[in-house]
Amino acid sequence: MTIKHFFEIPVFRCSEELYFKEVENEVGKLSDYYKSVNQHIDYDYLELANKSSSIQSKRTNYRYGQLVGVIRLFILGDQIRGELFFVRQKVTKKFTGGNWTLRSMKIFELSILPKSTNESIFNSIIKTIFNYQKESKVLKSRFIDLSSFEIVGKYLNFISMLQ
Repeated sequence: MTIKHFFEIPVFRCSEELYFKEVENEVGKLSDYYKSVNQHIDYDYLELANKSSSIQSKRTNYRYGQLVGVIRLFILGDQIRGELFFVRQKVTKKFTGGNWTLRSMKIFELSILPKSTNESIFNSIIKTIFNYQKESKVLKSRFIDLSSFEIVGKYLNFISMLQ
């Protein structure tokens, strides 16, 4: 049997919104530090903190810096399966890339019935991923970015891929 990979769904440490709140919190702390060190100089320390190279790199680093795993979707026979590739470290740091020694695990398999439609298969994949995230210790506190799959997935012809 041939394995046919057809989509990869990114898994992030947190949502983009939460990440940028954390960055703004770091900006505030850095600004406060600058103020405490230079109390006698009147200056816009918030602007200085915003221009800091460490803050600038954090602002542009979400998509790849906070990536902690990938759910790879593939077809094997009459099943659609999901396999999780995840960083192998207990604590994923807020502002650095992960240690990409990967561990992988099968997270689901869907047996497709002969009368299934592309829409029902697509909805089953989404539902299965959500259910797995609720039950999984590994993914419970992570952000699975289904945005691309939700856009493209409804146009995939799963029936023809299964043949």
